[in-house]
Amino acid sequence: MRLTELTPSIAKRLIKDKWETPEDVKEYLIQNGYEMIGLGMYSSVWSNHGSKAVIKVSSEKDTCWLKFVEFCKANKSPYLPKVSRIAESEDNFIAFIERLEPIRNPDLKIKLDQAITGISWFGRKILDKDEFVDYIRNYPSESKMEHMDRYDYAIAPLLKKYPGFLETIAKMNSYGKNLPCEEDLHLKNVMIRPSTDIPVITDPWQPQLPHRR
Repeated sequence: MRLTELTPSIAKRLIKDKWETPEDVKEYLIQNGYEMIGLGMYSSVWSNHGSKAVIKVSSEKDTCWLKFVEFCKANKSPYLPKVSRIAESEDNFIAFIERLEPIRNPDLKIKLDQAITGISWFGRKILDKDEFVDYIRNYPSESKMEHMDRYDYAIAPLLKKYPGFLETIAKMNSYGKNLPCEEDLHLKNVMIRPSTDIPVITDPWQPQLPHRR
């Protein structure tokens, strides 16, 4: 994904110009045929019809997402997004990212949701069935059966179909423990890369709330 997949003049202006506020950027995008296709606590995502890239406009400096981009650059994985350029100002940023699609397969949604929960609870132990079984050996029978059902239904198939996906999450979670961020990985922060039909993590952390620090 290259910046040339945006209209060159628009990409150049977004990078070179000094924007007073994020609202100025959004107004410029609207005037040039862009529509908002996503909205989060700290940013919005914009695209025009048929573009292979989207534009992320932050409403404030989301340092946790910028740390995620650093993690992506240092850890090449098909399960991480391709970010081609970030234009930063003191209080916010504009980022150019490959266009991804929402997950529409209901079965995949359920499996991903259960796997994300499992790896949040058990960490890297979930990556090896023997280690996982040994870890929950002394759990109460009902609880152990519930965890094994989750493993057999969701985790084992994902390990087979998307090798490296859960490993990427485990590595990312470990990296995030050293940041002033908290985990925020859920289904809305995982999308699909249309060209390969694989899940891609888009935004796994959020800034820690003051009372949680």
